[in-house]
Amino acid sequence: MLRDTYPFPAIRINLSELTAVVVPWSAAFMALSSLVDFPIQISFGQFSGLAAITVSFFLSGSLLAVLLAVKQPCSMPSVWPFRSFVIFLAFSLLWTTALMNGIQNAIVAGAMLVFMSIGASEARANPSFVRTTERLVHGCTVFACVIYSISLVLYGAGSNDIFGARGFALFVLPGIALHLARWRYGRMSGLIWATIFTTLVAASLSRLALGIALVMFLLSQWSAQSFRKIVRNLLLLTFVLASIYAALTYFDALRERFVTGDISLHLGDIGINVSGRINFWKVAVESFLESPWFGKGAGSTEALIEAYFLDIRHPHNDYIRIAHDLGIVGLVLWIVGIVSLLIRLFKNWRWTDRFYREEGPFQLFAVLLIVCYTLEMTMENAMVYIFVCGPIGLAVGAAIGTMGRVRAQRAAKHSRTSQVVPCAS
Repeated sequence: MLRDTYPFPAIRINLSELTAVVVPWSAAFMALSSLVDFPIQISFGQFSGLAAITVSFFLSGSLLAVLLAVKQPCSMPSVWPFRSFVIFLAFSLLWTTALMNGIQNAIVAGAMLVFMSIGASEARANPSFVRTTERLVHGCTVFACVIYSISLVLYGAGSNDIFGARGFALFVLPGIALHLARWRYGRMSGLIWATIFTTLVAASLSRLALGIALVMFLLSQWSAQSFRKIVRNLLLLTFVLASIYAALTYFDALRERFVTGDISLHLGDIGINVSGRINFWKVAVESFLESPWFGKGAGSTEALIEAYFLDIRHPHNDYIRIAHDLGIVGLVLWIVGIVSLLIRLFKNWRWTDRFYREEGPFQLFAVLLIVCYTLEMTMENAMVYIFVCGPIGLAVGAAIGTMGRVRAQRAAKHSRTSQVVPCAS
């Protein structure tokens, strides 16, 4: 039987009141995340404000996750493959060539797991935590959009003056995913909010984030179960393609971001601006070939890029980062981990869509988050940004915990029903 207090003599904590800490803790983290990368401009000695936020929430979250696990165990077997990747990443610090960078990367990856654990434990114990998470995601997305709108008015499209345009766009994508999931389940306000957020992403001139947002419009509504839904999907596809064409035709700044500058990537006869990424990738791949199986350790890609390029630290491709830092072994662990998690979340969503539709929007939201994350990693540095990984971890964990609670309730109800002796005919 679980005790009501934490089982260490020096610390006496009433675990029945512990869950009251989770909501303000989550709200504080989401509020700070809505500042995106602005805290980098604040310095605490050798550490930036963003580093301080990352470390403080990782440490406090780790303690909170342990305490919650005592009160409300949630094994999350579908997360174990991803957890194995994080463990291997941390283990690679033993042979890394850039220890400080590696520690920072390991903390962010560990924080994502910690946030999953907290979200799962809290959602399993507290049914209202899902709605709380939705409000936090929406509110903090709106706040970030208001701040960036001010930056657009003052400094123009693609502004990086208050916080980075790419970081802003990455932070807003979960808000778009949330409202698209709501729209699928009949809330027209979801379409309105998703359109507003996507418009601001386009104004940030973040090409990758805009592409991901438009892909989510399709994925969130896709279904082949009836002729009416097929027609709706075709109309939606037409709308998305028309939006892309209009944006590239009438939004000069966005078009120039796509087709001018470094156009070393080609799709047919069309050159695509990849902002020098091809050069980063070539250097990283050549270095990866020197140690292909286990890599050169967490953080080594950043040290390599810094040594070759002025004012550039990241490879702008997290898959190349994983291969260089952790080798083929690490990349396989990553693929297995993220695919296992995505499959589990997809199955959970399909189950709720059929049997428990009131939880369907949030489960679809979790699926879209993982899709977003994997796409962001193709040309960005999503896995080393706490303001990206933290909110995703919290929401995905809440989705997993909710399913654990719902299935347990249904199993208990079924057990009670099966014990009823039927009346004689």
